[in-house]
Amino acid sequence: MKHQSRDELSNVAHITAEPQNAVMDRRQRLERWLKLLECDPRRTLTALAGTEYHPWCDRDLMRSDNSPFSVAFEDPVLREEGCRMTPMARRSASSNCPITSSTK
Repeated sequence: MKHQSRDELSNVAHITAEPQNAVMDRRQRLERWLKLLECDPRRTLTALAGTEYHPWCDRDLMRSDNSPFSVAFEDPVLREEGCRMTPMARRSASSNCPITSSTK
């Protein structure tokens, strides 16, 4: 592979300055999720049963086929967006769990 400068590449390709790993805001994620749901309008979504009875830390482990979360997880873009969590958000999330917060 031959190294070429930005100017040389712009002669043969359209180059943009957009970051490749742009973070989607909440509205963009919801709009993408809506488009996924519209692709299969007959899809029946199921709820995660009994979430209100589980501690916050257990809710992250709950799974259900055809849940709103599974729709998002099947999409590689939304799955990548969901994996991004700042260290502050991680600490905040773990402090909501009575098990992990009592052992600190």
